[in-house]
Amino acid sequence: MVEPVKQTPEQPRYSCEPDAPAKFDDPNSPHIITNKDCPEINAAKERSHREYVNCLANGRTWDIDRQRCADSPQTQEPPSSDTRDVNGETKAEYCARIGYTGDRLKDCPAG
Repeated sequence: MVEPVKQTPEQPRYSCEPDAPAKFDDPNSPHIITNKDCPEINAAKERSHREYVNCLANGRTWDIDRQRCADSPQTQEPPSSDTRDVNGETKAEYCARIGYTGDRLKDCPAG
């Protein structure tokens, strides 16, 4: 007598569909989401989060528009008069923005 060939259940294909609603296509594990297998996206999120946390832990601020760490206005050194800083400001613009009062930065002209 010939025994029937046992077929193993087909494993669901895991995919990366970050914008799609969650799918639960694995009948053997109905609680597992099968369309959110995105290791590259997850790794990028982890790197970004670590960068953000390290930025704040070092007393700096996060520039939301540029998505990078920047010196806070209180600790940032003004740029030289002929260059622009990380915010694209000249020295005079920087001094005006921080509301120079004459006692915070010796390099900003009064007025």
